Formats: sequence, structure tokens, C-alpha cells
Amino acid sequence: MYNPLTEAFAPALIDDDKELIKANSWVSLANNIATIVSSGVATIFVTINQPLISLIILLVSVMISYILLGFIKPDSAPAHAGKIKVKEILDNFIDGIKLVGHNKLIMLMIPIALIVNFCFYVIWLLMPKFAITVFNQYWFVYNGIDIAYTVGGIIGALIFSKIRDNIDSAMVCPACLSLQAVCLAVVGISSLLTRSLVSAIICIACWLAYGIFNSIFSIVYFSVVQMSSSKDNTGLMIGAVMTIFSVINPIATAMSDPLGNMIQLPLLIFILGVVMVLVSVMTFMPIYQRIFKKYDKLYSK
Repeated sequence: MYNPLTEAFAPALIDDDKELIKANSWVSLANNIATIVSSGVATIFVTINQPLISLIILLVSVMISYILLGFIKPDSAPAHAGKIKVKEILDNFIDGIKLVGHNKLIMLMIPIALIVNFCFYVIWLLMPKFAITVFNQYWFVYNGIDIAYTVGGIIGALIFSKIRDNIDSAMVCPACLSLQAVCLAVVGISSLLTRSLVSAIICIACWLAYGIFNSIFSIVYFSVVQMSSSKDNTGLMIGAVMTIFSVINPIATAMSDPLGNMIQLPLLIFILGVVMVLVSVMTFMPIYQRIFKKYDKLYSK
């Protein structure tokens, strides 16, 4: 529930579409910073080995977050707030699916997103095994991958905050989607050719680049999705989109181990990366370009 709520948060509070992308970039930046900070705090918790103290600190942090939410000006509550029933929730979800069905950009992106998400999650879930088996002589590889991916997300959000006024989603979305796929293909081919220190560094650098491109793509794409629906329907649209895009995740989870045992990991990562590249370049086709340009015009008004 947290992810769609976060994505629907900014458009509910912002009236000017030109500020929407800026707000989304800050949300993305905050999430990535929190991820890095949480990793560091978790390390401290393990080091001090005091579960009770750790739980108290976590409780205090949640309370502080809750209090800070009170300083944000709320959006207008729906007329039926406080009277929501299970049937109404299901009806709202069905309404969200219907909205998705009438949104041409999302419908075109669904098959691409499902394939890309499947390939990414299989690769990501195999990263611990990859780091241990392929680069077992370099202890820093897995932590390096994890940190690089998160730092890349922060850098991507910062870069985007500087170029957002001149954004061309018809070029940025396809380019970032394709480049992040290329990064994973390079991880595979580099480790397939050699398992040296240079290859380990290339692997970490590729995940850093992946984080940058993925961060920019996500900010632009979800901003386009948000602009393609009315403010009242944003939550329905985002919830339905994220549900559809996430359907493939448990399948990827179930398939990651069998695939990892059938094919040597560098080759598997290379193959999945190439599949992602081939699927991603489809977004350069005129049918996608026309729709992205349509929302660029909305944003420029």
C-alpha cells in the first residue's frame, strides 16, 4: 500500500503540473537517501547487538515521521471518507483497472514493463549468489552493488532536478529504459569474459549507472501517468498500474533459482539484459513517441 500512496501523494497536493515533476524527483531522492541511511543504521544496530534499544529507536523514528506528516497541508477528503467498505474498495480497484484500459500509453507499456520487470527481478535476486560465486575473491562486490544502485538513484534524481525544465519525455523515457538494460547486459558480458578486479569494478559501475537511468525513467514515467489522469483519479490509476506491473514479481522470484541453476550466472544475466534491451528499444517506435509527445505538450502549457 505504501508505494502507490507515495506515488499519489505529490499530485494530490500540487495544483501546477509543472511542479509535479519537481515534486516527484524530491520524493525519489528522499526514498533513496532513506535507503542508504537505513543500511547504515541497520549496521549499527547489528554492531551494538541490543534488540530492545534498536526497537525503541525505530519506534521513535516512526512517531517522528507521523508527527511530521501533520505539518503537511492535507488535500480535500472525499465525500465518502470514513464510510469506506470492502465492496467500495474492490469497486475502486476495478475503476482503476478501467482507467488503465482507457489509457493508451499504459496499455502499450504493460507488456514491455512485465518483461523488463521479470528480467530485472531475476537478475537482482541472483545478485547475492552472483557476487559469492563469480567474485568470491572480492568481498566488497555485493555491498558495492547494493550501495551503487541506491547511490545511482540519488544521483539520477539530482541530475533530473537540474534538467527537468527542458525535459523531453519522448526521448528521455525510451533512452533511460534502454540504457539501464544495456548496463545489465554489460554486467553479464564483462563477468563472462573475465572475473578479474576490473570486471568487479565494471559490475559495480554498471549498477551505479543503472540506478541513475532507472531513477530518471521512473520519475518521468510516473509523472506522465499522473498527468494522464484527473487529480481525483490519480490514486486509482497509480494503484492499478503498480499492481499490474508487480504481477510478474512473484513469478520472477519463483523462477530465479531454477534459472540460476540451469545456466551459468554471467551468461544468464547477459541473456536477460539483451532481452531487456530488445524490448526497451521498442519505445522508440512512432506509436510510443506520439503518445509521449502528447504529454510533453500538456506539461509545456
